[in-house]
Amino acid sequence: MRNQIDLLRPAAVFASVVHHASFRSAAEALKMSAPLVSQMVSDLEARLGVQLLNRTRSSLTLTPAGQQLFDTTSSMLNLFRDGLSTISPLQLQLSGRLRICAPTTLESSGFARFLQRFTAENSDIELELDLFDELIKEPEERYDLTLRFAPLDTQLNHARLLLEVDFLLVAAPCLLNQPMTAAQLNHEEWVHSPNSPTDLVIRKLTTGETDQIRPSNHLRVSNIAMVRRLVEEGIGFGTFPDFSVQQALDSGKLVNVMPDWITGRCGLFSIIPPKQLESSAARRFVDDLDGYLKNSNQAQSAFIR
Repeated sequence: MRNQIDLLRPAAVFASVVHHASFRSAAEALKMSAPLVSQMVSDLEARLGVQLLNRTRSSLTLTPAGQQLFDTTSSMLNLFRDGLSTISPLQLQLSGRLRICAPTTLESSGFARFLQRFTAENSDIELELDLFDELIKEPEERYDLTLRFAPLDTQLNHARLLLEVDFLLVAAPCLLNQPMTAAQLNHEEWVHSPNSPTDLVIRKLTTGETDQIRPSNHLRVSNIAMVRRLVEEGIGFGTFPDFSVQQALDSGKLVNVMPDWITGRCGLFSIIPPKQLESSAARRFVDDLDGYLKNSNQAQSAFIR
């Protein structure tokens, strides 16, 4: 047991090297010398009897064993930090600018309520929020935190799952006022964003059986809010996270055209880039948002419009 405990510090140093993608940057973040950091990782590899990193003059890449250790260590460190935050009697007064990008699907009264509470409790944090639906390249260059929806099995670096949602097939009652089959929907207009696939693979909730919809007509719109408006006007059918259309379904403004089927189960993920992992403001925002979703009796509907 003692030998295993002795591995905790070098494992944490190794995780920092991976986070920062270099020994020198990790050393600066840890306030250690680069040679010492390099030696600790080498000693860790020797003690474990496996190579963790492939080293070249210009880059570092993880070996399979390194990836496994990194995932385990990162989870352990996140739990450790979370544990410290729950037992600390004092909350640090955070300050500075926090830049966040998120999908327009979160443009809702529920998310607005969360933002109002967060800004009231963290008045020294200057919050900048960009809402758009395009997948931008290298968001870490512009943002301290990214919120995005992605399939649950998507491999996202430095990501934390906050919420699981089902995507539903919906339409205006004036267009489709009764349950449809996949074959029937092939002849309807599909209104969707450019990021959507050409075909829709759907799954039956009760049996797990799958089917495919190949709509003959497509209307691609780069803004999810406009996609929603067009669907509500009866232009075609669309796919949306359950929480974002639940109120419209309850009121009859929209109908679920395949009630026993979903187009996929996705997650709302928070992603803090490596250079911001030590950002207390970004971590505070994610922790508070996670708590807001988990502690609410209406966790799934916390973002309802």
